[in-house]
Amino acid sequence: MVNQKIMKAAPKKLLLPILFLGLFLPIFNAQALSLGGFFGIGDFAYEAVANIFGYSAYLLFASLGTFMGVAVTALAWVVNLRIYTNVPVIEESWKIMRDFANMLFIIALIVMAYGTIFNIKGYDFRSLIPKFLIAALLINFSLVIGGLIIDAAQILNNTFLNAMGDIAGHLGQGLEPWKLLPEAANASDGAEAISSLAFSSFVTLLFAIFMAFVFLISVAVPLTVALVRIPILWALLIVSPMAWLLSILPATKGAYDKWWHQFIGWNLFLPYYLFFMYFALYFLDRKDEVLAGLGQTFVNDKITGLEGLQSDFTFGLIFYYFLVAIFMIGGTKVAMSAGTFSGTGVVQVAKWGRDRVANRIGWTAAGRAVKGRFDELGEKEEARIARQTGYMRDALGRITGGKVGFLEEQQAKDIGEIKKRFERITDPAELRKLMDKGPLRNQLAAREVMKDRGLLTSDDYRKTFELYGGNNTLAGRQFAKSIDYGKLSSTDRGDWYKDLTDVEAKRKVAEVMAEKGEFDTVDSIQRAQSLYALPGEKANFLKKAARRITDNTTLRGLMTTGSDQEKLAVREILAERGALTGAEMFDTYSMYRAGSKEAVDFGTKVDFENLSQTDRQTWYNNAPDNEVKRKSAEVMAEKGDPSMMTAPALAAAANLYANDAEKIKFLEKAEKKNFMATVDAKAALGVVRDAAGTPLATRGAVLNFRVTRMKADALAEIGYDGGWGNPDFVNAVQAKINALQTSEPSIPGGPPTTPGGPPIMPKPGGGERFKKGLQDNATDTRSLAQIFALTIP
Repeated sequence: MVNQKIMKAAPKKLLLPILFLGLFLPIFNAQALSLGGFFGIGDFAYEAVANIFGYSAYLLFASLGTFMGVAVTALAWVVNLRIYTNVPVIEESWKIMRDFANMLFIIALIVMAYGTIFNIKGYDFRSLIPKFLIAALLINFSLVIGGLIIDAAQILNNTFLNAMGDIAGHLGQGLEPWKLLPEAANASDGAEAISSLAFSSFVTLLFAIFMAFVFLISVAVPLTVALVRIPILWALLIVSPMAWLLSILPATKGAYDKWWHQFIGWNLFLPYYLFFMYFALYFLDRKDEVLAGLGQTFVNDKITGLEGLQSDFTFGLIFYYFLVAIFMIGGTKVAMSAGTFSGTGVVQVAKWGRDRVANRIGWTAAGRAVKGRFDELGEKEEARIARQTGYMRDALGRITGGKVGFLEEQQAKDIGEIKKRFERITDPAELRKLMDKGPLRNQLAAREVMKDRGLLTSDDYRKTFELYGGNNTLAGRQFAKSIDYGKLSSTDRGDWYKDLTDVEAKRKVAEVMAEKGEFDTVDSIQRAQSLYALPGEKANFLKKAARRITDNTTLRGLMTTGSDQEKLAVREILAERGALTGAEMFDTYSMYRAGSKEAVDFGTKVDFENLSQTDRQTWYNNAPDNEVKRKSAEVMAEKGDPSMMTAPALAAAANLYANDAEKIKFLEKAEKKNFMATVDAKAALGVVRDAAGTPLATRGAVLNFRVTRMKADALAEIGYDGGWGNPDFVNAVQAKINALQTSEPSIPGGPPTTPGGPPIMPKPGGGERFKKGLQDNATDTRSLAQIFALTIP
């Protein structure tokens, strides 16, 4: 009972000190009762408590790192967050307040009426009507006015944000908070090693935790205020119609003034705070210069008794943590107090947020650290990771430099922001000045603008590449890939091609050089081909580069080397130049997949007229593609190749076409070489029809049908073999002459029909004129003899 009363009477605040003593006092190696050296109660208790402390300390460190990473990221996100006034819920809420305020105008009118009747100073018509009209007008534009003020403040915010770049990155890289905590290598042997570290460096651990809390609170205070301002500004926008209404009456004008104080104050908080943060980051970027300016040699000396960290405590390290804390926490206080913030209650809100954040992060994290437990496997894995990257780097992740290429990404972001400003400069001379002065990122931003406008010289490109870090940096390699090498001279392209080490950038230069014909030897082309991995890529490059080699003999050496795609690329070039034999042409065609678009395209481009009859016959007999087969057959028909000049061969070739009209058109190509063979093929195919649509299936019917529709010059060009040397053909022509002469007989000449008139001139008949046309156009003497033998009835 007594014990229970004592426990009830003990203040709850004593629990934390008791817990603290329970954790740390067992660290000191006081030995308890031991039985003969074989079993020691003190040893057992020491081991258990030491391991519990190790687990707890590790949890505390990890929690600190996590909270710091989240806080820094959240701060960077919140200060970059833009306040939009066109949010639907804000607009609808504002409309409700506006409509309600419009209804309350009646009360203002009633007050004005009574004030006028009773002559109350300040409430009469003369005093209130101007305010009434102004409020009635502006109350409907209060949301727009508030939005303009917010946008104006945002312009100030953007000025500082653009100048600062990545806030989280600057804080993490500048302060390097992961160096505050013990090296993980000492914790690799388990909880006993951690507890040993705590015993030997107890003060160091406490001071590291204190410094971490300083960093955490420095971020948490402005984060709390910056986050709270957003809903407060939205709320002030929603009630803005009521504020304008309250401006009418003297008794309510104080509320109107207070609304303006609050609205302007919350808008100006962030510009004021960013002003101080800008200087905090500015001092961080020039840390070495500031420490050197202190003029003391001890700033870099480690402080005795504070060892065991990744980087021992120095006066410079402590100085910079407190300097940043002064700027960030003090900047928050000054920003809240500046201008119209005096007496608005913001200080109380910020103080509450600061205290709450500090208390919760500090004591609650400590309480959780005591209760946390990690199994042995998890602890060993965490120790391994910590040895590689440090406790805090794992906790802060990408913010504090754990990401490869972080600095280059930050540089690219900063350059992009500055480039947006420089794009407004239209004078090239002004941009050229900026290319060589000021901070490096400003120079690079100006050079990027000049590059986009095509105003950089060859030397400018080279210097910009070097400023980016050349082949050794990602930024340098990306810049090299962005250059338009087609606008450079051949000498400059050659220099870039020789100096670049990035494969993708080197390919880009090689592509331009290939198109410009700057690879003039097979060896240089093959070396450039090694930049590509896939056979298709190599073949495409080879096709571009090899076109510039005019010596076909040299190119022939590439016909048998490399992949099939590379061989085809060379063969296509030689084929276009007519440097392949018919057999080589067909071999090239056969290398393509049968029926593929590439095969058909190559086959239809072949100049069959310049091939021998044997080669044409090979193509016709062996080509699997009908389109290629038809082209070969057409040339064979026009040339009169013997293998094609028979009725069965012509009929078979005609069947390669889809319809009768196409078949007839093909057969007529062979008429000059063997007219009668085409007639027999038409009769066999049944492609010629009379006026009634009936197919003409006999030689005589097809022959007469065709001859009666041909003009004299076309018939005269028919060859002797298979034409004028064939009696059936001659008889068909004779029949046409007879029919023409009968339908249009000749008119004999005679004397004048009237005295003194002109005589009547003779007029030849239709048959005579047709025969005369045959005689005039015939060139073969044998055919001409047959024409002269034709008679006129």
